[in-house]
Amino acid sequence: MKKLVFSLLAALMSVSAPAATLSGMVKDVKTNTVLEFANVAVHRISDDAVITGSMSGVDGTFRIFNVPAGEYYLVVGYMGYEAERVDNIVLDEDSRTLDVGSVLLKPVTLKMGDVLVEAEKPAVSYKIDKRVVDASQFLSARGGTAIDIL
Repeated sequence: MKKLVFSLLAALMSVSAPAATLSGMVKDVKTNTVLEFANVAVHRISDDAVITGSMSGVDGTFRIFNVPAGEYYLVVGYMGYEAERVDNIVLDEDSRTLDVGSVLLKPVTLKMGDVLVEAEKPAVSYKIDKRVVDASQFLSARGGTAIDIL
């Protein structure tokens, strides 16, 4: 009985849909330079579920292993760039690898208003041979004398 169950399980595993590998490269559309560490997500067309994903490497290439047969689309994103959708990815039982080619991302520019940067001088600073105390930074020193600070 155990041999029958084991052989049935082995047969079912061998009949299961083979997995394919998706690969490609992520580049900047303006400069044609590769974008390292871009996000690549594989979505199923039927329900928009994320099946798997990966990141592009230092050379801009990505490889996504063990993608089951089906119809998918890719969403490639990178910070500071517009996300790009790659449609019509069909993997059947005969597909082992599919190269989607170069995915070109467009930089996003934002218009901002004026930016005001404010900073305060530290109350105590250290020089090579001394410690400098700025008395104006202490609340207890306002309206007092030098003896009040000490």
